[in-house]
Amino acid sequence: MTLHEFVYTNHKPQRYYRHIAFWLARFLFGVVSYRFNGFLLEDNPSPIRALDAWRIAAETGCEVLYTYCIVYLIFP
Repeated sequence: MTLHEFVYTNHKPQRYYRHIAFWLARFLFGVVSYRFNGFLLEDNPSPIRALDAWRIAAETGCEVLYTYCIVYLIFP
């Protein structure tokens, strides 16, 4: 499978993989940006704690629900 097929296909499994890849990247961006923000603000930053990762995961989960409610329920 080429990258073009992965991005533009409407086959269900590839479509689900595409959505999962996007939200996983969004979660990782949240973790990295949280860590980078702590690095800039603190003299001796501590590593990311499990509680922080759970908070970021909860925020990402809320974003997922909000996004899919808007896109699939409200817009149509």
